[in-house]
Amino acid sequence: MSNTLNWRTERRTKAALANGGQYSTDDISALTPSSGHVHTRLRPDAAAAAAADVHSEESSDEEIDDDLPGAYAVTRGPSERTIGWDPTDQISTTSYVPPMLEQFEDERNSSMGDSSRSSDRRSNDDTQAASSRDPTLPSQDFGEVVVSVMQIPLETVKKSSSRKRWMWLAILVTVLGIGIVGSAIAMLLSSGYKSEVQGLPASGAVSYDECKTSADLIVNCECFRRAVSTDGPVYDSYLYLKGELADRLGIEAQADSCSPENLALAWAAMDSTTAAGDGENLPIERTQNRFILVLLYISWAGQNWQHRNNWLSDESECLWHGVICDEQEQPNITSLSLRQNHVTGSLESRLGLLRDLKKLDLALNVLSGSIPTELLNLPNLEELILEDTDITGPIPLNLAEASTLKLLDISSTSVTGTLPSLPGLQNLRTLMFESTFLSGTIPHDWGSLRQLERLSLRGVVDITGTLPSSFGWLTNLVNLDVLGTHLTGTIPEFIGSMISLEFLNLGSTFMTGTVPTELGYLTSIGTLRIDNLGLVGSIPSEIGRCTKLVDFKIENNSFTGTLPSELGSLLELESFMASRCFNLVGTVPVAMGKLEKLEVLELFNTGITGTIPSAICGHSAIQTVVMTDIACDCCVTFDNTNG
Repeated sequence: MSNTLNWRTERRTKAALANGGQYSTDDISALTPSSGHVHTRLRPDAAAAAAADVHSEESSDEEIDDDLPGAYAVTRGPSERTIGWDPTDQISTTSYVPPMLEQFEDERNSSMGDSSRSSDRRSNDDTQAASSRDPTLPSQDFGEVVVSVMQIPLETVKKSSSRKRWMWLAILVTVLGIGIVGSAIAMLLSSGYKSEVQGLPASGAVSYDECKTSADLIVNCECFRRAVSTDGPVYDSYLYLKGELADRLGIEAQADSCSPENLALAWAAMDSTTAAGDGENLPIERTQNRFILVLLYISWAGQNWQHRNNWLSDESECLWHGVICDEQEQPNITSLSLRQNHVTGSLESRLGLLRDLKKLDLALNVLSGSIPTELLNLPNLEELILEDTDITGPIPLNLAEASTLKLLDISSTSVTGTLPSLPGLQNLRTLMFESTFLSGTIPHDWGSLRQLERLSLRGVVDITGTLPSSFGWLTNLVNLDVLGTHLTGTIPEFIGSMISLEFLNLGSTFMTGTVPTELGYLTSIGTLRIDNLGLVGSIPSEIGRCTKLVDFKIENNSFTGTLPSELGSLLELESFMASRCFNLVGTVPVAMGKLEKLEVLELFNTGITGTIPSAICGHSAIQTVVMTDIACDCCVTFDNTNG
C-alpha cells in the first residue's frame, strides 16, 4: 500500500475541526506529562464528514491553498486518508502539535450545527464501521476514513509556536553555515589544495585501521585513492615545485590525485624543507633527483620491495638502498641498482630524467614494457642491465647512438626484432643477448667493436648465417658463446687470431667440417666446447698448446683417429668429455696420467679400448671416470643399452 504525502488547504483543516466539534470522554486520551500532547480521535460522524468534504474538494476545480503550515494528508488507499498537522513537516503517527489550533477554536464552536448536516451525509454502513472500530488501531479497510488531530492547552500551543520559530531560525542558520563552509572547502579543493582524505577504503594489503592512522602518502592512496592533507607552507612548496619540475622535466600533476607524479610531487614538497634542515630548502637539483626516485618508488610498488633501506626518508638519497652518487658537493645519482628486489611495473621512461646516471641494474625483477628510447638517450649511461625481466618489443633504433655504453645485458627477456647494427658503440665491452627472441644474421659491423670483451648469443635459436669474418678483428674478445643458435658453416680459421679468448662455446650449432689447427693459438683459452656438431677428421695435436685449458668438450661428433698424446700437456685440465665419438679408436694416452687436476673423464660409446693409465685413478682430484670397454680401479662402466 503506497503512502503519498499531499498538502491540504486551510479550509480542509477547518472542516476537520468543525466536523469534529463534539468530543466524548472516551475519545480523548489522557494528557502525557512528558510531552504535553493529547492524542485524540474524532468521533465517527465527524470523521466521515471531514472525509466527504475532502472528496468534494478534490473533485472541484478550485485552486488548492497550501499556505497552512504543517497541514497534511496521507493517502493510504482509494478513499482512506489521515488528516492532521506536523509542525516539523514530517509525518508522525504518534504525536504532533497543531500550530493553528488557537485561531480555529472559535470557528470550531460556531460550526457545531454544520457538523450534524455533514453527519446526515453518511450511510448507515459507514456509521457502523466507524463506530465499531477500535480507536487505538489504524485503519486497515479501504473505504473507511479516520481523521486524527491533536488537542492541547492554548498556552502550550503558543509556547510551542514560539519555540518552533526559534527552532526553524536555528536550523536555517545551521544550514547556511554548513553551505558556506562546504563552498569554501570546494573552492580550496578545486584550486589544488590537498584536503584531508574522506573516502571509501580500497581493497589491498593495507588494513582499514592502517588507513585511518597512517601518514604515508602511498598507503593513504591505497586506502582512499586521494592524497593526504598538507599544511600551508608545504602547499606553497608544492605549487613552486610543480611549476619548476613541469618546466624542467615536463611533469604534469593533478592535485589530490593518486597519480605517481602527484604523489611524488606532494612528497617532494614536504621533503624539500625537512631534508635540508634548519628551515632551509634543498637545492632544486637535489629535490629533482629525490622526486624522480620517489616517482620510481611509487610506480614500482616500492612498499613491496625486498630491500628499501632509507627510501622516502630524510636521509640523503645517496644512502637509499641501491643508489650511488658521485662525490661532488651537490651529489648526482650515478648508479641505481635494484637487482632481484621484487620490483614490479613497467620500465619507466622517467628513468631518462636521471641525466647523470651511469649504471642501471634492474635484473631479475618483474618489469614489463619495452626499452624506452629516453633511457638510451642518457648522455653518460655506461651499463644497462635488464637481464631476466619481462620486457618485450624491439630494441630501439637509437641504441646504435649510445656511444657511452659499455655493457648491455638483455638476456632472458622477450625482446624481439632483428639483431641491431651497432657501429657507434665503440666503447662497448659486454653484449648479452642470450635467450631472447632476436633473429637474423650477425651484423658485420660488430667486428668493429674493438673493445668488445664478452659476446653471448646463447640460445637465440633464430640466428642464422655464419660467424662474420670481421670477428677476426676482435682481439680483445674474451668470451664468445653461440650455443644453440642456427649458425652454419665451418669453424673459421680466423678464430685463431682472437688471441684473448678464454671461453669459446660453439656447441649445438649447425657447424660442420674439421677443427682448424689455428685453435692452437688460443693460449689463454680455459673453456673450449665444440660438442654436438657435425665435425669430422682428427683432433689436432696443436690443441696441446692450450695449456690453460680447464674444460674441453668434444663429444657427439664424428671424429676419427686416436686421442693425441699432446693432451697430456694440458696440466690445468679438469674435465675432458669425448663420449659418443664412435669413430675414435686406440687407447688412452699414457701422458694423460700426468693430469693431476683431472676430475671428470668421459669416453663412453667410443672405439677406445685397452687399459687406462693407473696414475689417473691415483690422483686425489679424480671423481668420475666413465668408460665403455675399458676397465680400471676407478672406472664406472657405461652400459651401451642405455645410450
